[in-house]
Amino acid sequence: MDLQKFLEKLPQQYQDWGSALMSPISEQLTLLSQKTASYPDRNLFPLLNLAVACLQPDEVYCQIGCFRRGSLVAAFCHNSDRCGYGVEAFFKYDPSGEKLTVLSQD
Repeated sequence: MDLQKFLEKLPQQYQDWGSALMSPISEQLTLLSQKTASYPDRNLFPLLNLAVACLQPDEVYCQIGCFRRGSLVAAFCHNSDRCGYGVEAFFKYDPSGEKLTVLSQD
């Protein structure tokens, strides 16, 4: 990961960086957060998205736990040229396979 690039660009992902009122600049990631209702902290999605954008070409993003899908989808929003894997025990939480189908479509 290009850590220097990540650290330089991280403050640019948020309004009011460093304050209690900090919020994502990206409307698309904010809407995704609301749509998937995955995480109460809307500031997580831009951080994950930037982290994946800063991966080196030979690096892979791996997320353990993607049942709710929002964070995995957010990480790869505009990063389709990156490689990543989501690992989840769908058989335990989604015996019908419905959530896995939705994640595959996202």
